[in-house]
Amino acid sequence: MTRVGTRSVRLLAGTIPAVVAIAALAACGGGSSPAQERAQSQALQAARTLTERLRTDQLVSSKGIVASYGKCDAGATHVQYVASQPLEPLGETLTQAQLSAQLVTKMSGLGWKLTQQPRAARDTIFYTMAGHGLTGELYVNDSGLGLNANLFVYSACFDAGSGAAGLLKAESTYPAPSPSSS
Repeated sequence: MTRVGTRSVRLLAGTIPAVVAIAALAACGGGSSPAQERAQSQALQAARTLTERLRTDQLVSSKGIVASYGKCDAGATHVQYVASQPLEPLGETLTQAQLSAQLVTKMSGLGWKLTQQPRAARDTIFYTMAGHGLTGELYVNDSGLGLNANLFVYSACFDAGSGAAGLLKAESTYPAPSPSSS
């Protein structure tokens, strides 16, 4: 098989889990609405783009994205899509403060506004995020398990109607974006 053919097969194989997961999520709600599809697309694309850029800058890596729905304060049938992913620093000599500063700088350069919040725990630095019509959270942890970060990207809330309960039970996983090759 040619190099182009092999790359095409790898790209196709990487998209199959995403297509299956989106189909499964749509089945939970009896069919997806345009608002649901937009929420999924925007949050997942933003999470992938952030991870790709942070990995390209040799800052962190991710093993994948876990996506689910969360309740919104707007009402019982209002939900938002949540794309979350653990991030591992690529530089073993980074401190928590250095990793936090580098993540904030890189993400700010990508159009995200990060606002530091009171510490969620003694060993965690917590930021809220906003950008590109989305919100999110970033936790930079330095516990006994080592230095890591958790990134959450939230879509805008939408009314899922009677499908909200089913969506709140749905969860999907996506592989981390593969490195671009030339």
